[in-house]
Amino acid sequence: MQTLDDSLLPFGSEASSSSAELSPELRETGLRIYRQAWDAYREAGCPYGASDEAMLVWYSFQDDDSIRSTTSKN
Repeated sequence: MQTLDDSLLPFGSEASSSSAELSPELRETGLRIYRQAWDAYREAGCPYGASDEAMLVWYSFQDDDSIRSTTSKN
């Protein structure tokens, strides 16, 4: 199973100073969206390989109709 690497998230890893400034809720939301993106990529068969970089390339080229929504209404 692919190990998720939260260092690719916009707010970086636990060790980064910008990550320390985020609320636990915001950090958890970012991690949840990251995991959802990985779930969608796995469902697509990991067409570019099993790495975070490959998943991000795949995800960036998807149109709105081809992937699940990773957000919800408040």
